[in-house]
Amino acid sequence: MEENLFKDKSLILKFIILSVIGVFMFFVPIEIKSINSIPIAHILNYLIENFYNILKYLATIIIIIGAIKPITNKTFNENPTALIFNIGKIIGAIFTILLVTNMAPEAISRDDTGPFMFNNLVMRVMLLIPICAIFLTFLLDYGFVDFIGEFLKPIMRVVFKSPGETSVVLLASFLGSPSVGIVMANDMYLEGRYNLREATLSVTSFSIATVSFMSIIVETADLMDYWSLYLLVSIISALIVSAITARIYPLSKISETYKKDVGNEKASQNGNIFERALNNALNTAKNSGKILPRITKKLTNSVRMLFEVLPNFMSIGIIALVLVNYTKIFDYIGMIFYPLTSLLRIPEPMLAAKASILGLAEIFLPVTLSVGAPFKTRFILSTLAVTQMLMFSDNITTIMASDIEVSIKDILIIWFERTVIGFIVVSLIAHILF
Repeated sequence: MEENLFKDKSLILKFIILSVIGVFMFFVPIEIKSINSIPIAHILNYLIENFYNILKYLATIIIIIGAIKPITNKTFNENPTALIFNIGKIIGAIFTILLVTNMAPEAISRDDTGPFMFNNLVMRVMLLIPICAIFLTFLLDYGFVDFIGEFLKPIMRVVFKSPGETSVVLLASFLGSPSVGIVMANDMYLEGRYNLREATLSVTSFSIATVSFMSIIVETADLMDYWSLYLLVSIISALIVSAITARIYPLSKISETYKKDVGNEKASQNGNIFERALNNALNTAKNSGKILPRITKKLTNSVRMLFEVLPNFMSIGIIALVLVNYTKIFDYIGMIFYPLTSLLRIPEPMLAAKASILGLAEIFLPVTLSVGAPFKTRFILSTLAVTQMLMFSDNITTIMASDIEVSIKDILIIWFERTVIGFIVVSLIAHILF
């Protein structure tokens, strides 16, 4: 098989061309109108800028349909988790209607709650998921992920107990969006290329914040003079925490079953690493067939995900932000981290403890609370926000809407572990550096 595949020039050309297109769309920043970003982001910005009103009503329709669907298909209360999230969808639809009709109360309509969730997250994710689904086909289905994964397999397996392909998920999240990484991991799970533990590890440990969002964090925390150092420390800290959490409960105990029986089928492992990587890539490209049906399949899956994700973005995100703005509940819960922040000698340990809990609602909130705090506290909290990784306003909701069977309990445990370990790792690095 190897020899025939290597001699198939059309198949090799297909692998190269489609991989180049995919890499360009996701990983090559270009400057347009003084904005330097990847092509996917430019497409998204263009659509929002020129078709905002149409997209606003499209998002509203998707949210309303998403809230109604569980009722019409009689899955509203099929299990406790479904019941909670389906109630959340109805609440999200109500919030959306109130916002769009300008009837929302001040608690929901203020700029940093409802409009923030709708414009900065819902609108962007509504476009991002299907657009990315199209171009993810070029990377996932025609060999690129398999080619890269073979080279990184030894490192990823030893350090993170994860397939080499996970590195591409990390990179896609870093340059595109956490939702992009989750969609990519979900597709790989559905197609039997990840088992359940690998898929769960990928979406909870590698759906990192984007580099563009990290720049917003740094600017808000007044750390721009330390941008390169901050970026390096954030990525290293997140990876160290991921390596540790991969080895402890609950990630260590998750089943290694596959969604499809093809999960453990691999191409021949003969030859040197380049030959194995190329053979894996060509084998995948051959089995994937024509590109249009593959794109159609991924688009269908992505649109289905929108009906699950968008309503809960509006409910969970807005409720969390209202609680932050109008109650002390996050302050009280955050006090459980005070003994740790005090032991780690973080300046203003109570502020650091309270801020850390806000990351569960939205990654940006701990940073806003740290404004005016001592430099080291701002640096630690800004880095921790990335290291925690999981938040209800974005990737937790996307994970729960995916086909990866992970419980909210496990997600919360993983978040808690990432917070505790993250505090330790980030604080030690900060104390060494400053």
